[in-house]
Amino acid sequence: MTGPTRRRWLLGAAAGLTAVAVAACGTTSAELPPDARPLPPATTGPAAPTSRPSAAPTAPGTPTPVVPPSGATCADGLPVRSSLAPLGPNPPPGAFRAGSTMKRIVDRGYLNVAIVTDAPPVGSMNWRKLELEGFDVDVAKTIAKALFGSAEAERIHFQPVQTNQRNALIMDDADPAHPDADTATDSRSGIDIVVATYTITCQRKEKILFSGAYFESGFQLLVPKDAGFDSIDDFVGFTVCSTDGSTSIEKLRQAAAWAGRRTAAAAPSGSPARGLTVIGRPRAADCLVAVQQGDADAVATDNVILAGMARQDEYLRVESEAFNEVFGTELETLAEPYGVALWRSGDQAQDDEFVRFVNGALRDWMAGGGWADSYDHWFRDALGPRSTPLADDPSWPLDTTPR
Repeated sequence: MTGPTRRRWLLGAAAGLTAVAVAACGTTSAELPPDARPLPPATTGPAAPTSRPSAAPTAPGTPTPVVPPSGATCADGLPVRSSLAPLGPNPPPGAFRAGSTMKRIVDRGYLNVAIVTDAPPVGSMNWRKLELEGFDVDVAKTIAKALFGSAEAERIHFQPVQTNQRNALIMDDADPAHPDADTATDSRSGIDIVVATYTITCQRKEKILFSGAYFESGFQLLVPKDAGFDSIDDFVGFTVCSTDGSTSIEKLRQAAAWAGRRTAAAAPSGSPARGLTVIGRPRAADCLVAVQQGDADAVATDNVILAGMARQDEYLRVESEAFNEVFGTELETLAEPYGVALWRSGDQAQDDEFVRFVNGALRDWMAGGGWADSYDHWFRDALGPRSTPLADDPSWPLDTTPR
């Protein structure tokens, strides 16, 4: 199928969806993006409880193994997913040391959280209930409950954030040389934590405090059904969209360069160069709109976000292995381990204490069944059964610092 033919097919398939999206814009407030809308109601019955890991080979209905936590090591010699472990049980809510970050937040009366609001089922606005919902929202509520004893609305202030704004919200200095820095954003923004499909990387950890990985996502592709797109090779001459400031757009650029070199090597001598066009948008929802309006042919980002898009648009599907050939044996490159990014005070002891506290809250959430309940509600239908990061590796959060 040729490029113009595919593009016309996309436009025809999306006509009704675009009209729905435009109509929905009239119900939004100026504070939140117009595409921050909930998923449609699920058509299946309640999911069975999430399965636990098994030493046996994976079979249908059992959890799919995630990327091994030790898959990548940073310049400091520590695994990319490593974080400071709690030294014991967390203090009771409200009972925090004077001068600690937790005490400062409790005295203020609420937790300031930056979060994505346009990426169901991770984070989006439920306009019927007039509240944010999603897996990352549940993560934020877990931390608020550990601080205050409850996660009532008055205990959490959510701030919508775009992907390329996340780092600057909690970096102690907005370094213009850092690839994700946004110097237009005040780095002393009042944000306590960022829970926004935030991939832990070695480069980011040089500037930013992260919790342990609370979820393992993966870099995949959203494509039109029955359009003949199966691998990145098929997109030479076409356009793929990803979010500005994300790890996904960097991986997409690597894949585009690989596909271009491969095409050039196979082309007759003297043929014009053909490649894959990469475009960036501020939000994942903008990439979905770009496909629906014919400005792009596919979306490349985290599989949990793509699963939400596929549920909103029946003409699209997730291609899970589109990038496997590009990265070959380096499939760890496709991993997107999500962590909570924390405000850095500049006092290392205080910051370490805050990281340990957040990891303690996440540990208790995973051990107590809350993680499994949230996963089953938001992801299980699309991604299948999965066990918690703590069940996958009891040494979570991979604290290797000397005691």
